[in-house]
This record gives sequence, structure tokens and C-alpha cells, in this order.
Amino acid sequence: MRFSVAYAACAMAVALALTACRGNPTAEAPLSTAVASVDSDSDGVGDTRDHCPGTARREAIVVDAQGCPRDTDSDGLADYRDKCPGTAQRAEIDAVGCEVDADADGVFDSRDRCPGTGRGDKVNVSGCPASTSRD
Repeated sequence: MRFSVAYAACAMAVALALTACRGNPTAEAPLSTAVASVDSDSDGVGDTRDHCPGTARREAIVVDAQGCPRDTDSDGLADYRDKCPGTAQRAEIDAVGCEVDADADGVFDSRDRCPGTGRGDKVNVSGCPASTSRD
């Protein structure tokens, strides 16, 4: 007979509660303690506090206190998927977490003071043509 992980976790919680309550059948604390400690996805955060159920802890996935994958640079992409950690806050990112450079001038849009320069144009650190002084 097969049991799901959730069923097995519930059965274990009930067994723990019954074992702890043998001498006092009216005690309720052991059951609530046992249920609170169930962690179905094994991410280190109990199911009752887990905002991201199904996020299993693996070597590459670090979760926060809510059980969700950590996003250290707050760019909206979890660290384990982020190829460019440390992007600027509120910067537009691509699918792998790197800042966008829409005009392909080598300066990310979050710092580009002259958007729309041509691909391959020589630009200064502000993304403006090297001959201007807008930096």
C-alpha cells in the first residue's frame, strides 16, 4: 500500500500526539506541536508557516523564513536562477536576472542617460556618445 508524503506526515503527527498523550487523553498541546513541525517539502520551514509549499531544499536553493527561495538582490528572480546577482534595485532584468541594455551600447538601462544610442557606438560611462558631455 502506498501513502502520499502529506498522508505520512499527518499519520506521524497523530502517532506522536497519541504517544505523548497516553497518560492524559485530554491534552491538546502535543498534537498542535506535532502538526506545527511537519515540513512536507523538507525546506526547513514548517507547513503552517510555509508561503511557498513545494520548494524543496536543495544545495542550490536557499529559502527565507517563509520557505520561499531567497532573492538577495530583490530583483524578482530567486538566487538559484539568477545569473547576475547584485543587480541595481528596481532595474529591469531579463529572464536570467541580468540588467537590460536595450540599445546594446554596453551601459545598462538603469544607468544609461542616453538611451537609444546605436549598437557599437562609442559611449561614455553614462551611455552617451563619447563626444558629448552629458555625464
